[in-house]
Amino acid sequence: MKTEIHVQEKPELVGILRKLPSFHFTITPQKMPDGRVSFNLEAETGEYRRALQALADNTPIGSRDVLESIRLIRTLMFTTKSAGAPTR
Repeated sequence: MKTEIHVQEKPELVGILRKLPSFHFTITPQKMPDGRVSFNLEAETGEYRRALQALADNTPIGSRDVLESIRLIRTLMFTTKSAGAPTR
């Protein structure tokens, strides 16, 4: 199984992608040299593109699930920022 990594800086999008049904991403926060936090989304080749298409096609997702996921990703972002996690 071949994987690819996409870097995303928007916690809201990462939170939504995390909750799309039938998609699985390994999400790793990373502090960038300028102090901002980005997220590495690792998945099988083509999975990121298919997930974005599913989002564009308005795939149903539970609103509470999405809000909780965004909150979790934002918490990860602030924890990474305050902890001085390794920079890329």
